[in-house]
Amino acid sequence: MEATMDCAQADCGSASSMTFQSVLLKWVRIYFNLFVLLGTAGPLYIAWFIWRMVSLPLPAHIYQRGDDFIFEYYQRLALILAETFAGLEIHFYGDFKDIMDKRENFLLMSNHQTASDWIMNNSVAERFNCVGHMRYFMKDFIKLFPLYGFYFYHHGCIYVNRKNCDFEKMRRNLVYLQNKRISTIVTIFPEGTRYRPELLEESHKFADKNFLRRLNHVLYPRTRGLGATIDYMRHNVEALYDLTVIYDNTKVDGKRVGAPSLIALFTGDCPVVHVHLERIPIADIPKEEAEIKDFILNQFLKKEELLSKYYDDPTNTQPFPGGALQKPLNHTRQMIVLAISVIALCYFCFTWSGISIIMKVWIMGTLFGYGWLLLNHFV
Repeated sequence: MEATMDCAQADCGSASSMTFQSVLLKWVRIYFNLFVLLGTAGPLYIAWFIWRMVSLPLPAHIYQRGDDFIFEYYQRLALILAETFAGLEIHFYGDFKDIMDKRENFLLMSNHQTASDWIMNNSVAERFNCVGHMRYFMKDFIKLFPLYGFYFYHHGCIYVNRKNCDFEKMRRNLVYLQNKRISTIVTIFPEGTRYRPELLEESHKFADKNFLRRLNHVLYPRTRGLGATIDYMRHNVEALYDLTVIYDNTKVDGKRVGAPSLIALFTGDCPVVHVHLERIPIADIPKEEAEIKDFILNQFLKKEELLSKYYDDPTNTQPFPGGALQKPLNHTRQMIVLAISVIALCYFCFTWSGISIIMKVWIMGTLFGYGWLLLNHFV
């Protein structure tokens, strides 16, 4: 009896030790990722700002090439942290096999579930070797992020207020991207916000009011923004890439649960993500406003069908039809990015002169960015 109790106590102690170790490891990973991403942001901002000043008298497409190179470096670093360090696997379905070697400008839209979605979109672009060309539609509050908010604007990202969208300002930003010499992947989440079960009621009310089918796994899209983007960019892109994303572990006991957070993605708590891609030639997308609206709604009906087959069938363990394709990150590119990052981090985070420079960059760069964005708001 005593032996049994001793064994039970030992098992309990072992379990507690394992729990403590797993929690500790998770927090170590969190701080490591923050250290790498924030630690490299300052040096990259310096490199970008110098290039921005040097390229002022040059044509826009020349500036954009240098800027895209810097943006590509940073996004590639984030992908290395998620895929190589955290062990994230991405399985690709749909049209990927047919277009893997295609190089073209395109619009990209996706269902929106979590902040992790930007990693998924970047993963897709990286497989086509064009992650530096990504220009996101972003929520307006992101421009308040120190350094990042100011930089994203100059990269060509477009800030929008979901409840009070300034379509004229959006149009001006898209006009800049109409330059055929600027390689561009315009990325948008038409739902306007992340999918959450509590938001379904609002989506259902919209469907009932407009005599539409109720959707349970996506929200009804806000068609005007995407429609305007298709209209403005039609002559500068070759296709629309429509992504539907399923995160592993979002189906528990036959029911759908919430998508993983960005922290979960970077700490290995989400081992696999499934991405389905449909390529639609831009010539096949209608030109009239009403027809574009119907086209967008039809695409979301397709997403609903794909997601329903997986989430509504307790016996279905195959996220998407067809075989999955895996394409790992390029090893040489990873080594180059990691080597440069280590050198930058060693100097700017572990020497007094480097720390002094970075502190000034974060303070002065943030204040300058806020001032510029405020002035731009009234112009």
